[in-house]
Amino acid sequence: MTFLIIILTLAVAASALFLLFWARTSTATRWDHQLYPREPVSLFEAPPPEDEPIPDQQRESLIERARQGELTTLSEASRHGDDLYEEVLDVLAESRSKEQEFAELTEYISQTNGLRSSRRVARLAIERWNASPTVSSTARMLHIAALSDDAETYHRAVDAVRDVWNADKLRISANDLKQLVESQFWVLSPEARRSGAGFQLKRRLAGFRRELAAATAAR
Repeated sequence: MTFLIIILTLAVAASALFLLFWARTSTATRWDHQLYPREPVSLFEAPPPEDEPIPDQQRESLIERARQGELTTLSEASRHGDDLYEEVLDVLAESRSKEQEFAELTEYISQTNGLRSSRRVARLAIERWNASPTVSSTARMLHIAALSDDAETYHRAVDAVRDVWNADKLRISANDLKQLVESQFWVLSPEARRSGAGFQLKRRLAGFRRELAAATAAR
């Protein structure tokens, strides 16, 4: 009996020591978090870098090189503000009016990170695509239209694709076409998607989706 009491007493003592040690450790951990807080996280993104000023002589040189059809002028102009970029893009569209040259311009825009299109270039791309639509050229045309950041222009591109597909002049499945059109919609800038024209575009895409589903069921 005495032996059992001794064992119980030792067990209680051990439990008390364990609880005391755990409490001290927990308190130290809490203080540690208070003394060494996490690095603060900013709620806002860093402001975009400002456009680099460009001397008049360099600007004139850039425009002249664009008149010669030099594609790299577009990347250089992108560092100096939207106005110069659009001017260089317009000059390039004029200097590269031939079919192959214009295709090289749109390919350069598509494959160079950070470059955008314009309403003028996108609408030229739509016109040229209408002449000989293929699956690959459809993807490029829609991408250029979306890169214009103009919802109305992308709306026009989608309508052009719809008309050609309904005329059975574009060999692509309804499901693949739906995915292509909707994926390029997200290339538009958030501002373009939220605009009034962007709202109309969303309604148009929803209607096009229903048309494609009905066409699939009928075929």
